[in-house]
Amino acid sequence: MSSKIFDRVLHRTFTFDFHEFISLLSIGFLILHIVILTGDQYMPYSIAQILIPFISPYRPVWVGVGVISFYLILLVSVTFYIRSRITMKAFRVIHWASFIAYITAAAHSIFSGTDSPLAMSELMYVGTFLVIVFMTAYWLLTLRSQKGAQTSRGYYLSGAAQPTDQSTRTHTVTASTRTPPTRKLDAPSGRR
Repeated sequence: MSSKIFDRVLHRTFTFDFHEFISLLSIGFLILHIVILTGDQYMPYSIAQILIPFISPYRPVWVGVGVISFYLILLVSVTFYIRSRITMKAFRVIHWASFIAYITAAAHSIFSGTDSPLAMSELMYVGTFLVIVFMTAYWLLTLRSQKGAQTSRGYYLSGAAQPTDQSTRTHTVTASTRTPPTRKLDAPSGRR
């Protein structure tokens, strides 16, 4: 789901590391959220009520949706560290879960958050929603233009039937082979 939107101003390695950092930061804030809920004097939560969906005494459906979102965020974040052990197809499918995680986290926040009616909360919800819509639209338009350019040159997305004449060969990386850089300590296994 790489949009390459920042490639003109930032090095690709930096954007990949920043992406990973933001993922870990979100997990840190989720853990802080859990710790605060367990220490809440008005409505204290047990660890079971926090980790098992739909058993919360307060708005069980929307808190349960938040628990599921937490697990999806963990799953997506873990793939940074097991990427060399899974196929690229599995990596992409798991990363599609980040859309579901965002939607479920937003629903959890809106429908179970006690501060949802506040203007600042609503502004945050609208702001994050617009960023997600913009980045997704940008990514889809970029992907569509790449596919159109490859199709107009006679290439198949799978990489099959590429011209063998060196004068007509381009150095375009197809969507199926593009991967973010890996660290020297995390060498890819070669499976894709």
